[in-house]
Amino acid sequence: MQGGVNILLWVLIFGVFYFFLIMPEQKKQKKLKNMIEGLKIGDNVMTRSGIYGKIIDMNENSIILETGPDKVKISMAKYSVSSVFEKEENKEENNE
Repeated sequence: MQGGVNILLWVLIFGVFYFFLIMPEQKKQKKLKNMIEGLKIGDNVMTRSGIYGKIIDMNENSIILETGPDKVKISMAKYSVSSVFEKEENKEENNE
């Protein structure tokens, strides 16, 4: 009897651990993967290092960002993108 309760307790602890730690992380990774796969030329993005820019070219694993008033071009990995922002024209259309 005592052994069965012990095993049940460990299964319960693992279940709680899975639902509160592992599942949310998997959802977060899936969302990031979908965002990376949906990148396109012209998107305004922010990288994990805090660089804001516009995608001007891309291939399978990398992107080229144009950033700043001097239009500096930076080549980086696609997975360095942390978020995508709406284009300014789209924001204006949504506000009208």
